[in-house]
Amino acid sequence: MNKAVIFGGTSEGRALAEALSGWGVPFLYCAATEYGGQVLPALPGMTLHCGRLSQGEIEALLRSAGCPLAVDATHPYAKEASGNIRRAAESCGAEYLRLTRDGGAGGDILVPDAAAAAAYLTATEGNVLLATGAKELPAFAGVPGFGERFFARVLPLEASLAACRQAGLSGRQVIAMQGPFSVQMNLALLREHQIRYLVTKASGRAGGFAEKLEAARQAGAVTVVIGRQEEEGLSFGRALQLLRERFAPEGEKHPAFPVFLRLAGRTVLLVGGGAVAARRYRVLERFDCRVRVIAPQITFGCADWEQRPYRPGDCAGAALVIAATDDRQVNRQIAQECRQAGIPVSVADCGEESSFFFPAVVEQGALVAGISSGGGDYTRTRRAAAWLRRHAAQWAEGSDE
Repeated sequence: MNKAVIFGGTSEGRALAEALSGWGVPFLYCAATEYGGQVLPALPGMTLHCGRLSQGEIEALLRSAGCPLAVDATHPYAKEASGNIRRAAESCGAEYLRLTRDGGAGGDILVPDAAAAAAYLTATEGNVLLATGAKELPAFAGVPGFGERFFARVLPLEASLAACRQAGLSGRQVIAMQGPFSVQMNLALLREHQIRYLVTKASGRAGGFAEKLEAARQAGAVTVVIGRQEEEGLSFGRALQLLRERFAPEGEKHPAFPVFLRLAGRTVLLVGGGAVAARRYRVLERFDCRVRVIAPQITFGCADWEQRPYRPGDCAGAALVIAATDDRQVNRQIAQECRQAGIPVSVADCGEESSFFFPAVVEQGALVAGISSGGGDYTRTRRAAAWLRRHAAQWAEGSDE
């Protein structure tokens, strides 16, 4: 039985879907278009529905699913769809959660809607880039010179291309691409088509709003921003926290904050000599710290090894401590000593006793990434680190993609 229904089609909706899947929660994901479903990878526990739904169809869907939590993560300008979801949830008694975006501030010309933007552009000259979506094209079709000086950036969907043709745009006037876009990509388009006016919605950070404004500034283009009324709801961060508290396994309900420490010249104590200790040692030795190892036997080479069991007081003076023995009681004693002394400790066999989690580390020059699942899903952590390593080369190139 699905525990939640996500009405998505946005980056926030996809992120929530990935979180629920990672927590092992069965859920239904609804995208208004086939394309909206295609950009989301197949996820364990997810049932996918593609196609627009009326209020009645949404209500029937929620009832058939036992009226689970309805998460409205549709686009902030999708007023009709959002209203249908809210009313359907109220009608069948399902809990309703609406995600909202900070629209962001900025823009040269602020207008309330597409019609007002078109009215402003009627008295202008120069090329115009419409980054407002295919639905808004009819509002601009009556502007003089529409078919020559207007360019539309739309999703690469047949429906979007058909809307462009119907409005009177074709050929090079249509730019079919999936966003959001970097400053560099926006800037390239503005310069390529000699754009004088960029029309966009206040789509917030997730919609690449800031990148559009910065590109327009660099290109010397005027930004015409269609605003939106603020609505009640939860930010993505607050919504994710709510879902985590409700659905996540106990060990993942309070994720750890990542902190990057300078360890050069400092002492890290590693207690243990087995395979886990070996992996920890190989990572630590890359960061110019003194790794002091205490263990009766070790399976790896180490210049600073004390061949003996752990003794109380061994943790004194260490910047970090790693408890990686095969003795549960010893690991617990190390954790207790560190807590009393205020020393950060990672306990390999017990996340609850750890004050920090030893991450999977990915390096590319001066850039360092640490991946952790909070001492839980090590397989997922390794997969995430492996993916980052495959793509790490582009970090050094300064790519925003």
